Amino acid sequence: MSVRTAKPAVENETLRDGFGLGLVLVLIAAAQFWGALFGA
Repeated sequence: MSVRTAKPAVENETLRDGFGLGLVLVLIAAAQFWGALFGA
């Protein structure tokens, strides 16, 4: 990794937390869709 593209640790943590939150939301949405499609 070059110094020019390196980001501070704080930004990396923020991106990681944001990605984790997005992943959780996608999983919840997928679970609700799956339940609506096959549950009832």
